[in-house]
Amino acid sequence: MTVKDRFSPEDWATLVQAPLMAAMAIVAVSPSGPFGVTREMLAAGRVIQETLTGKAGNDLVRAIAEEYSGNPAAFPALNVSGMPPKQVHKQAMDCLRRAIDILYRQNDDEQTEGFRRWLYEISVEVAHAAKEGGFLGFGGQIVSEDELAALRQIAWVLGLPVVQH
Repeated sequence: MTVKDRFSPEDWATLVQAPLMAAMAIVAVSPSGPFGVTREMLAAGRVIQETLTGKAGNDLVRAIAEEYSGNPAAFPALNVSGMPPKQVHKQAMDCLRRAIDILYRQNDDEQTEGFRRWLYEISVEVAHAAKEGGFLGFGGQIVSEDELAALRQIAWVLGLPVVQH
């Protein structure tokens, strides 16, 4: 039985969507323009790719990361087009809650712990990917106050200790 087979199709879709929603939870609270958003989403993709090429993660995390390799048309749809940023953030946080609830119901603690830490790592990398609040690349800060608040909220939802960034 594969990792994917342990879950219903609906639950698996939620788990696969969670890494992108971990990124969107940060992007939505502090939009940084098209270039910044691109850098932020590339940071999420880099963490997912490193999961495939490295030794980090566990079977569950690697199985989900594999869903992102290959055909981009197979990537999960986020359905956030046209939504205001606050609604995107809420939807992202709801997805993370559902994903963690699924794992607590039907997965072992080690796999769940690895998944929680992986989602948080994605969020942290996204938060650090683009400067916020500057002008033409000058000034600003690496992680905005809104992003710090979102990271604390994500840590809480994932059941992880809050770390200062």
